[in-house]
Amino acid sequence: MFSGAAVGMSSDSVDDSLIEKWVLVLGDSKIWREWSPAVDSIGFIAAPLDECVEHILRWRRGLVPGFRRVRSKTGNWSFEEKMDRLDPLAIQSTVELLCTTRSGGWTAYFDNGLSGADPAPLSYFAELLQATVVNVQYSPPSSGVDSRWGNCQLNIFYPGRKSRSIAVAEDESGWIFEAWGDPEPWEDVARYALQRKVERFTYETLIAYCRKLGIDPFCTDFYGNRSSLIEIRPPWRVIRLTKAEYASRGWSVNG
Repeated sequence: MFSGAAVGMSSDSVDDSLIEKWVLVLGDSKIWREWSPAVDSIGFIAAPLDECVEHILRWRRGLVPGFRRVRSKTGNWSFEEKMDRLDPLAIQSTVELLCTTRSGGWTAYFDNGLSGADPAPLSYFAELLQATVVNVQYSPPSSGVDSRWGNCQLNIFYPGRKSRSIAVAEDESGWIFEAWGDPEPWEDVARYALQRKVERFTYETLIAYCRKLGIDPFCTDFYGNRSSLIEIRPPWRVIRLTKAEYASRGWSVNG
């Protein structure tokens, strides 16, 4: 899983034409335009919805018995209704939303954190459910209208073996590329040797890889209506921001 630039690693600088391309890729995508940052990072668990909810609830309630209040509810909600249930956003996520997908084999996972689904619990879910878990991350590069870094990343967590991660991300000096684990047979590994790091793992490559896995993360029609919401009420104060407040602080590409 990507964790930042390695010390001394060289990186590509960002040019305006690339920024324009990246912004346009998802600028015309309703799912990202309307619901970022909740969709900047999305999880997919290779297990049925009810099984996922049962295991996650048991795990959440057992973290600190009697200390955290956790409750859940289910419903048949449109994608818009699901995203509305993740507002307000929180510095530390307090809401998890899981739903069926059209593929049948994957359960989608969202939370209300400021950066979308947290990959840390997703990596644990692979062992918890003994199932493959995929984490898809994408956000356009900084363009002077927002303060976030560009990020294009795919993490695949397997139960009982080393994970696979591929990432191109932006930092203060430009772009970095990192990869861990054994490549999947369907990966275009020749791309990883391209001179410009930013071209080694693009949005188009990310989507192509996801479709190899039977996932179409940025298409609202991919998500089914049947959903479960898990609400966590910690005893400490949690800083929350509505979507409008988040955008007003310049953290949204469309803000």
